[in-house]
Amino acid sequence: MLLAILQFVAVTIVTIYELKKKSPAMFLWATLDVLFGLMHVITICFNNSLYLSSVLNQCSAFVFLFSVVYLLIRVILYRLFITQRFVHYEEGIMPDQSGKANRITFILAFSVIVYVSLIVYVGGGNFQDITHETTYVTMRQHTIISLLSNYLYTASSCILFHYLLNKNAKMSLIVIGLIVIFTFASTTRMNIIVIFVSLLSVVVMRKRSIHIKSIFIMAFFGILTIYAVYLVRAYRFYVNGGVDLSLGQLNNSAIDFVVSDDGDLGLRNVFYFFVSRHNKFEGFGKGNGYKRLLLALFPSRLLGGIKPEDFCITMGRAWKPNLDTIITYTVTPTLFGDAYANFGFRGFIIGGIWGGIVTVWDSLVVKRRGIASEVLFVLESVMYIIIARGSIYNPFLYLIFTLIFLWVLDRLQRFRLRLPWDRR
Repeated sequence: MLLAILQFVAVTIVTIYELKKKSPAMFLWATLDVLFGLMHVITICFNNSLYLSSVLNQCSAFVFLFSVVYLLIRVILYRLFITQRFVHYEEGIMPDQSGKANRITFILAFSVIVYVSLIVYVGGGNFQDITHETTYVTMRQHTIISLLSNYLYTASSCILFHYLLNKNAKMSLIVIGLIVIFTFASTTRMNIIVIFVSLLSVVVMRKRSIHIKSIFIMAFFGILTIYAVYLVRAYRFYVNGGVDLSLGQLNNSAIDFVVSDDGDLGLRNVFYFFVSRHNKFEGFGKGNGYKRLLLALFPSRLLGGIKPEDFCITMGRAWKPNLDTIITYTVTPTLFGDAYANFGFRGFIIGGIWGGIVTVWDSLVVKRRGIASEVLFVLESVMYIIIARGSIYNPFLYLIFTLIFLWVLDRLQRFRLRLPWDRR
């Protein structure tokens, strides 16, 4: 029990540290605190785990050491390289960049229209008939268009933060509507979290200091986010099964998913499983997830097998080796579980690597101003939530694409695109 409390305290201290810095990494550690820190303590308190206490204690020790190493490296690097704070958000006063904001919104609308039209076409012409299999087939048959639409959506949807900061209700509602449409069309529940990350970021950035009231507000948004994510999951689950549900039944199903272990709150069980089997699975303990990350910019087909497969697929085979499905099965055991699966117990050292990564990502935000800084802040926050779940590869690709996206927008400033909602 002592080790469980120690790991929870360590993760919470890191969360508070990042929150006070107003770094996007506050979302990384707040998510880890919920998915593992708190849930791990509850598991041990109620003794409701199928795994031996030695397994749970090893997980506690791993997470404690990971957090300590992270915080040590993070504090050192932050003091050395981050000379500016995220203070330019605190008053919510942004330089007027309506032209760039409108162009990004136009790109968001375009990507949503293209993707929804494509997926409805593949699905037989009816939006309500879209299933997870439909999105999978669309990705296989129209890979380039699907990928480009998804990347453009991810980069441009972060503009919501700008409109919320500037109290532009009309544009905020338009962007939220586009996000909701894209989320249900893609049947990917994580697409909707940009709404709640943007709302929560506004609350945090407008506060000069964090008090108990602010923490309760953030907790409320956190609960709302979890509910929304599982509402989309319930919708996808029952639509895929061809079941028609009322809103009340959909709500009850979402709540059932939240309280069950078959969801994000149960990801720690995958971590427990890997530890209980001493990491003895094919492809484990070789750092393949991080090798793939280093080769992220190089297509797999050009490297002749040098680039490892997506490590989430490797972990999925270990977790459910006999699963037969047409869609590639993946699993994410939280960032802690991913580090353990990649390197074994010595993987706690990877906490230091993440301390460095977070510092570099912070520098990308603080060295920019205006919309570019706002978009990167929210994008990194969303990516950190995904990373906390244990998926580390795709967030890096989205960040690289968004940096290119912003660079291209800056270079195209000389082309003035007038849109209906542009200020005259």
